[in-house]
Amino acid sequence: MGFPGQYLFLLMFVVQTGGQTWKPYDCRRVNSQCRLNVGVCMTSTGMCDCKAAIPKVEGFEGFDCNLETNTIVAPSNCGITCLNGGTCYRSGTSHMCYCSEEYTGPTCEQARVDVTLCNETHIGMYIKPHHASIFNGRISIIQPASFDSELLLSDPACSKNGQNDKEADNSFLFIVSLDSSSPCYEGLRITNQSNGAIRYEYKMRVNYGLVQTFVDETHSFVCEINPNGNTGGVRVGTQRVDLNGTTVTGTHTPGTLRILTRSGLTPGEEASRLLYIGQQLFVEVSLKSSSTYTSLAVDSCVAFPNRDGTGQKIEFLTNRCPNADYLSVIDTSVGTIQQSSKTVLVAMYAIRFQQTNDLFISCNITLCRESNKGLCEAVDCPVQTGGPSRGFGRRKRDSDEAEYVSLTQHAMVVQSEAEIDAIRGCKTRTIYQTTETSCLQNTVFLVVTAVSVLLLTVTLVIAIVLCRRCSYMHKTSK
Repeated sequence: MGFPGQYLFLLMFVVQTGGQTWKPYDCRRVNSQCRLNVGVCMTSTGMCDCKAAIPKVEGFEGFDCNLETNTIVAPSNCGITCLNGGTCYRSGTSHMCYCSEEYTGPTCEQARVDVTLCNETHIGMYIKPHHASIFNGRISIIQPASFDSELLLSDPACSKNGQNDKEADNSFLFIVSLDSSSPCYEGLRITNQSNGAIRYEYKMRVNYGLVQTFVDETHSFVCEINPNGNTGGVRVGTQRVDLNGTTVTGTHTPGTLRILTRSGLTPGEEASRLLYIGQQLFVEVSLKSSSTYTSLAVDSCVAFPNRDGTGQKIEFLTNRCPNADYLSVIDTSVGTIQQSSKTVLVAMYAIRFQQTNDLFISCNITLCRESNKGLCEAVDCPVQTGGPSRGFGRRKRDSDEAEYVSLTQHAMVVQSEAEIDAIRGCKTRTIYQTTETSCLQNTVFLVVTAVSVLLLTVTLVIAIVLCRRCSYMHKTSK
């Protein structure tokens, strides 16, 4: 989209989320699932497999499996022109366009993320998420000083709610002033270009649910005022979104809940104090060796931001199965692994709630003895979750025969690996293609050690001198 006269705009540079290449459509996002009973969301890629449903259903295609193959109409026979890679299809007696992931509108003429206004006084920023009519997340402008840590602006005018702030076409439109009178002015980054142009940049974060996950998005919108009268231009770049946290050991008597690192199916060590968004984790629930129970099952797991359990809650494991509404939180490609009768691992990704660094994870578990161990056995989970068909679905059980407890773990969450390094005082340098990282903790340790050794040496020298002096005086006195 161009503008006449002196204005040049550079359209957004979009994020690389959780170390993966950004995709306009990711079925792991909340309310972004593949067509029910047709497609299966592949949790390793975020793409829909339109032929993986059980039983298999033929005749559907498209990024979300919502295009029926037998309705497709050749462009030469279509009554309308579908733009930007759109596909013409028949709907009743009419022709319509099935748009590619990045476009929307009756003829796919509108980019889903776009600069709609760029002049000396205002910038217009347009975002239309997929399945926008049921989008219930939040779109917020973030502070320029924290473009890496992505802190939200506090003014309500700088954020739009998915339930209440949509336009007539279910899109979100921000018309923001470029001067200090704007309530979002704090979020504006202004830079002078070498050619004399002035570059205005706002950065926005799109959360598809109640929490920030590794498949959410961050977009930069740029309006550049060029005194030479040039127009046009599109620029694309990448930005990584990260999340980090701290673990604290649970204290319930029968068992423990820990957060472990993982690589695919392989569990690692207990997670360090700091994590990043999208990091592969295992929630490990296990019985203590001193417990009188012989087996357990994890019924549900919930993430929440407050110690008292109030506020937003994300139940990513329900009825012993991955919750298909939160594929960006629970890794259904791994699902739940029963290492032994006394240990269960739930695969998840690190997340962060809005406006808080606190993350609590609580799991409800069933405790079984040898006499009722069948109550802790696994059953099938729905295939639509994208995970393995064999899971830990709830079995019918008699509440008088089993016992239940809840275990909770706490983490402190920051945004990025860069922020972790800042907290730790780490610096990275490259020497002859070799990257070295040094941290303040290591430096402080070495300094303290060196000072301690020096003090000990001085003390020994003084002691030796005094000892010799005393010996000399003793001999002289004789």
